[in-house]
Amino acid sequence: MAQFFKANKPKRRGTPSLPALTITIDALTLQGQGLCKSHVPIIIVDGALPGETVKVSVTQQKKKVWFAKVLQVLESHPQRIAAPCMFAQDHTPKQTPICGGCQLQYVEPEALLTLKETAISDYATHVLPLTELPWLKPVLSSDAYRRKARLAIDARDANNIKVGFRQAHSNNVLAIDHCLVLDPRLQPVLSYIQAHCQQWGWLSNVGHMTLFAADNETVLALNAQRHLNADALSALSELEAQLAIRVAVHQQGLVNAPKKAAKWYFLPASGQTDAGALTVPDLWLSSIDDCRYPVDLDDFVQINKKLNEQMVSAAVSSLELTATDRVLDLFCGAGNFTLPIARHAEYVLGIEGVPTMVQQAQRGAQTCGINNVEFIHADLTTSAALDKIKAANVNKLLLDPSREGANAVLECLQYSDLEKIVYVSCNPQSWVHDCALIMANGFTLEQVQSFDMFKGTTHTELLSVFIR
Repeated sequence: MAQFFKANKPKRRGTPSLPALTITIDALTLQGQGLCKSHVPIIIVDGALPGETVKVSVTQQKKKVWFAKVLQVLESHPQRIAAPCMFAQDHTPKQTPICGGCQLQYVEPEALLTLKETAISDYATHVLPLTELPWLKPVLSSDAYRRKARLAIDARDANNIKVGFRQAHSNNVLAIDHCLVLDPRLQPVLSYIQAHCQQWGWLSNVGHMTLFAADNETVLALNAQRHLNADALSALSELEAQLAIRVAVHQQGLVNAPKKAAKWYFLPASGQTDAGALTVPDLWLSSIDDCRYPVDLDDFVQINKKLNEQMVSAAVSSLELTATDRVLDLFCGAGNFTLPIARHAEYVLGIEGVPTMVQQAQRGAQTCGINNVEFIHADLTTSAALDKIKAANVNKLLLDPSREGANAVLECLQYSDLEKIVYVSCNPQSWVHDCALIMANGFTLEQVQSFDMFKGTTHTELLSVFIR
């Protein structure tokens, strides 16, 4: 019998070991990393700031770019500080491992916003027909701002259960009992969980937990993947009593939960789970102008309440609304901007790609007694909503897309009747490319403002205004 042999595939080689390099950082990337332009190829460095001289270890080599991490800061940026969180990068004394959140806590907050704005300006002026961006003063955030957070769980080892956040550059769970960015209502819940979780072997039946400080309830939600036993329900009932919060459990975790009625249920105070004792969470968030809207535990929410209200107020003010204005709100979500805008305009059309969010927005309008707003579901990555937009006869536009931006709908939009555009962005890179489309259709970028929505992180929230 003939035998056929295949040559073994050559093994992929790892990055050749290089001695430590000493380099000077020239700029900050849009992702918050240091950039050394003088080296060939360029080097992108985690943990480095513009103007710093650093000793680095190369972690990956590509043809046009190397990646590295800081071994030692030889000459530091004047606004480099010791990170206030003990789990963050550059905390003193140094901790290992580190948390994957708040990646840039080692920079003074106001200086960090300035560095981010410089990075955005550098990128934008290479793409747009501008020599500079018309920045307004940035809006800073306080600590303890985060009203919703997901807790990861590793309960594979019953003798070493971990609840916390993901480690930096890893899927491993870092057990954390205190977080500086959590809303004060959520901190006691996190501390309680850490104090008791080693006795909660039933956490192996829970995928993750969510902490949520709604306006009317503080909630611990357990995304249970299998039924929770009596010990679990007793422990959760005790947690509720001790902390005066509500515990919600996914329907998969409750034996008698009606499967089609709702996805989440509050536990009754007694810990009983018979169907008649279960209630569906009725949660809501408020905004400016006495607007409030219902929210489900799975919904996206703006996690920084104070800055969100400031941003909504800035957007409404920038639109310069009158009683005859007809406004289009693209990617409207649950009506975060739509409902406050409707208080000042003749009519608002909100379009959203997630059906459940449209339903939430409609409920919010009813709750607020707002009847000059219409919400429809449409895929805004296509041109399917254009007929409805044309029929609405709008003269002003607000859009707040996801990180992917709004390229598809902006390419098809009819601009001739629009007087003003307000664009809220969570991704400067897609924002710049969308700016190019808007400006190519006869608009000028009048102003842009950064909001420190996620303090100490690489993220940047922008509010920009375009006029004819």
